[in-house]
Amino acid sequence: QFGRVAAEAMSVGTPVVASDSGSLPAVVGTGGLLVKPDDAVALAAALNEPRDPVRRAHLSAAALKHAEPISWAAGATPQTPPHPPRPRTPAP
Repeated sequence: QFGRVAAEAMSVGTPVVASDSGSLPAVVGTGGLLVKPDDAVALAAALNEPRDPVRRAHLSAAALKHAEPISWAAGATPQTPPHPPRPRTPAP
């Protein structure tokens, strides 16, 4: 999934809280808050951080800055197929 939802949210300045697993740490980086997948206390604390207006402004600015180099064009680069397509056999 690459973390497209996190990248989209950050690109409009939405503070992001994500799991510290899979590709999310690379996508979110310094642009959001990462928590261990099995740490409910840390998740609750991270979800409350943006409630403070000063902290929210800081997180929003960090999200925008981190998401700046992420683009649809970079993620939509055509890929070379691993093998040539099979010829189609006409239906009988």
